[in-house]
Amino acid sequence: MKKASDILQLGSHKIAFLALTVSGILALLPALLIHKLGTEGDVFTHYYISLQAWKNPLLILDLWGRPLFTLTTMPFALAGFYWLKVYTVFLGILTAWLAYLTVRKLSFTEAWVAIPLVIFTPIFYYLLFNPLTETLMAFLLVWSIYLFAEKKYDLSAIVAGFIPFARLEAFVILPVFVAVFLIKKKYRPIVLLMGGYVLFGLIGYFIWGEFFWFVSKNPYAGEATELYGKGELFHFIKKTDSILGYPLAILALVGTLFWGYRILQMRRSWKKMADDFSVWLLIAGAYMAYLSAHSYSWWSGKGNSLGLVRVMGAVTPLAAIMAVAGLHHIGMELGKIKISDRLLAIGAAIIVALPTLQKHFNYHPSAEEIELRRSVEWLKNNNLLDRKIYYFHPMVGILTNRGAFEDEKGAMKVHFAGFQADQVTPEALVIWDAHFGPNEGQTSLESLLENPSFKLLTEITPEIPFKTLGGKDFKICIFEKDKDFKITGEADSTLHWFVIRKEGFEKPDEKSRKKIDSTQVHTGKYSRLMSEKEEFLEFLNSPVQTLDLKNTDSTLRAGVWINYEPVDSEIAALVAELKTKEKYKYISAPLSNATIKQNGWHYLEVSLDIKSADAEGNVKVYIWNKEKKTLRADDFILGYGMRMP
Repeated sequence: MKKASDILQLGSHKIAFLALTVSGILALLPALLIHKLGTEGDVFTHYYISLQAWKNPLLILDLWGRPLFTLTTMPFALAGFYWLKVYTVFLGILTAWLAYLTVRKLSFTEAWVAIPLVIFTPIFYYLLFNPLTETLMAFLLVWSIYLFAEKKYDLSAIVAGFIPFARLEAFVILPVFVAVFLIKKKYRPIVLLMGGYVLFGLIGYFIWGEFFWFVSKNPYAGEATELYGKGELFHFIKKTDSILGYPLAILALVGTLFWGYRILQMRRSWKKMADDFSVWLLIAGAYMAYLSAHSYSWWSGKGNSLGLVRVMGAVTPLAAIMAVAGLHHIGMELGKIKISDRLLAIGAAIIVALPTLQKHFNYHPSAEEIELRRSVEWLKNNNLLDRKIYYFHPMVGILTNRGAFEDEKGAMKVHFAGFQADQVTPEALVIWDAHFGPNEGQTSLESLLENPSFKLLTEITPEIPFKTLGGKDFKICIFEKDKDFKITGEADSTLHWFVIRKEGFEKPDEKSRKKIDSTQVHTGKYSRLMSEKEEFLEFLNSPVQTLDLKNTDSTLRAGVWINYEPVDSEIAALVAELKTKEKYKYISAPLSNATIKQNGWHYLEVSLDIKSADAEGNVKVYIWNKEKKTLRADDFILGYGMRMP
């Protein structure tokens, strides 16, 4: 009687290379020729961050962009957007190959089938056209599992320790690694699992003086259910067809159960049982930990989850490995009636791949992309493409060939940074869209329509209305900044100012509504809360040419009341600054210099002479929360000094 090990016939490398080549071609060609832009807006933001990181290396540590993703994509982004797709397809191919090597190590028959099962898993294949962080996490996760199967425990732990810097929520899988290392009685790898956090923590400490910056700067902390919403606990389970596809899901379930049963039969050989059980637990446990974390986040509304099914692409290769285990055990049963393992594997690959290929080769641009292309075509037809453009939707940058951070050509607000209307230069265009404008850009359409410095040029609405993030009807509005607009003021004889703006924070806008406080106020019902995470509160950021200095003494003045105890000169300051091509000057009023005090409130005032500023200069007025303390501001006033007779 033959041993079980004699029955298991591993797929040769030749077949695996053939499967890898065919799968790679069927991924690369559509990525470059059919899915030209992809459908995910976040793709373009990642691209911009990776590209700009060459000029601003601090962007590598941006947690929204994910440090490891930004670092590894920088060379590809430098070559162009399409090379970022090559990077993602390459990662997908490597992930599939590592899955194949893992299956060979586990002695499952027809190991080569892991390659098409990984590549053509519905959501994983979709991600190959949309360069996002899920594919990098999948690669690192499968790599670390392969190293574990090879009993290279230290290397496995080191690789796994960096996974959270590809996807922040991946920390939930680290306890699974701890468990399997304990089963194997390997304790050094448990310490090495913290390597990623230690390395990036030290980098942050030397830059910001903060070791746990990856916690304090987490952009997904807290809740935002009014924007992102929340849903059913079994949301991702119900989306199985879109994530795994039912054939792969069934095979993975069969593999998980029968492989687990096979392990139980090994109880007489503890060493062999521990080897198989630890790998089984690592694969199934990592998948379930990640699925459970995202399910809970979407159900509870915590972690700013959008319920996007694409996040599961980070662990679908694990399901593909389990599916091969399922095929192996089904083959062993069907072998009794002379069904070939090779034929069974080919059939499974076809059943999984065909629906995925049919869907994605029949690709149609997203509804948002269609409207954005219409908008750019409108700009072209009206000879406006040479204007400076400020935009919110990241796809605009690709369609107009504008970099997100290239201020001489245009600027895009990313990372939930509020849009400052004052800083838009005369005759520049603002392309507002209902998706990114009110959400990441934190700018309502009403705020632009009501701003006298902007003129609405056109409104582009889809023929068939559709909803976008936040439940609003999608549309695009293009504004022009009035070239003759001036920031004027009303005379105040008491202050001897032309008052530009008074802000008591009694009517908060979309951007500041969450930062309004009623516990301590100077006057009225509300004050503006500045937390430890908010270093600057900007009141003015404007080109000098937009200032109306007629009848003024060319002095910009600002005052604000700040509440903080005890007073310290290093805590905060009110700052006014002037920047031109040739010079830079600023005036700062620290909190300790306040001469007027009322019930814990301290009044700060600055005056900045701008008579020598050239037309291309820029002025700013802001509160600088230097020590990042919790403080409150109220009754801000901004104006020009009157010219005295």
